[in-house]
Amino acid sequence: MNILIAEDTPSIRLLLAKVVSKAGHIPYLAENGCQVLEFMQCTAIDMVLMDINMPKMGGLETTRRIREEYDSWLPIIFITASTDDDEYAEALTIGGDGILVKPIKPALVSAQVKAMERIVRSQQELNKINAKLEAMSKQDVLTGVANRSGLYEAVQRELKRSKRRKSPLCLMMIDVDYFKQYNDTYGHLAGDECLQQVAQTVKHQLKRSVDMIARFGGEEFVVLLPDTNLEGGRQIGENLLNAIRQVKIPHEGSPIAEFLTVSAGLVANECAIQDYQLNDLLDQADAALYKAKAKGRNCLVSMADKLNSKSPTTQAGF
Repeated sequence: MNILIAEDTPSIRLLLAKVVSKAGHIPYLAENGCQVLEFMQCTAIDMVLMDINMPKMGGLETTRRIREEYDSWLPIIFITASTDDDEYAEALTIGGDGILVKPIKPALVSAQVKAMERIVRSQQELNKINAKLEAMSKQDVLTGVANRSGLYEAVQRELKRSKRRKSPLCLMMIDVDYFKQYNDTYGHLAGDECLQQVAQTVKHQLKRSVDMIARFGGEEFVVLLPDTNLEGGRQIGENLLNAIRQVKIPHEGSPIAEFLTVSAGLVANECAIQDYQLNDLLDQADAALYKAKAKGRNCLVSMADKLNSKSPTTQAGF
């Protein structure tokens, strides 16, 4: 662990650093609270050993600032020469996790660090579990791609980035052609496998980490393409449709092809309009998809942003 030692007495500071190093951790040194706050802005710190009384900014005020400015829990062990119970109580109340009383005893320092280390490790494992659960909550169980919740979060993030950078963004809605007939012909289990193949085929065609596919519902998918103009989005869309054709999933129930096909509607905010929302993009992409179906399906229809003259938006399921 990275342990920050904040102590204005050089001899005590070096003693603590020696104990921390002997315990297998990396010590970082500061002389006052101001240095602690500056240090934490540029270095990942796992624990703080901090004197309550220091020049410029003492340990109590520094701890208040840390607890206000940082969301994640960080163990703070106070160091003091005082025997005042009220000071101990205040130190623990404002956010301290332990107290070491001077003169410093290396054995007690080592024991406190080990105790906090166990809690830190447990917290890290819990954070990993929570992160995994959160990721699972944004993933479609059947296809393994993002679900609506994951799509919503990603689009909101990219809308903000597009607005900030004035960069284009494409959103594509994909619908499996005659999917009801596919289920009627092959059964629902085969239909599930078909959706899995379509989702994974599209996912493997997306080359950038910022690009994503999400299952929007039933046999509909949405593809998000940040930093992509209409022409770039159209090329990617045609490649996606062609890749699905190349998989050659038999579809005897389709009146337009012997293998499974999809239709797609693409919209791009090439002007980086400032006030559009997710539902505006979805409405426009859905309108383009409707035109693709009207043209006979198995094709892509695209349109640049017509979001200046927006119609009332729907909630689109969110």
